[in-house]
Amino acid sequence: DLERLAVHEWGHAFSDPAVFAHPALIADLRPQYEPVAQIMRDQHYPNLPSFVQEQVLRGIDALARKDLYGQRVHAQHIRDMNSRGFYLTERVLTELEDYRENRDRYPTFGDFVPTLLSRMTREEPRSPPPRIHPALWVRLILGGTALVAMLWWIVVGMRRRRERIENMEDFDYPDFG
Repeated sequence: DLERLAVHEWGHAFSDPAVFAHPALIADLRPQYEPVAQIMRDQHYPNLPSFVQEQVLRGIDALARKDLYGQRVHAQHIRDMNSRGFYLTERVLTELEDYRENRDRYPTFGDFVPTLLSRMTREEPRSPPPRIHPALWVRLILGGTALVAMLWWIVVGMRRRRERIENMEDFDYPDFG
């Protein structure tokens, strides 16, 4: 995981300047951002430029994972990115493979970025699969724990009470103290 994180963070140094050099093309991706805006904010990507920059880098990550770790790791990465709202990852990967095959037309990544961003606008905007907010998970776990405790009390506690009552002699009162 540290190696994969290093690839991602190192990639920022190369991809961010090339992407941020095209604010008008980033603005064209607003329709792709809107359906996932809330999930992006929840992940601390609060605006369109941060979404686009991260989306491009996650496509680069996908290509690196495919090359370095194989198809299984790559496929899991794509599924994970889709579930987190980065649904353009596979599109970016496809475009990066095109870039790699056409380096004669694009001597640098910066030369390719305008083409990449304009091709990303062709992807149909879509929402991520529904997610359960972390605070809701906490409530579900706490509520489930309370429910289990209550059921235990009902089943076990009531059984013990019934046994005490059944085993009582006349004028033999249980000690509640």
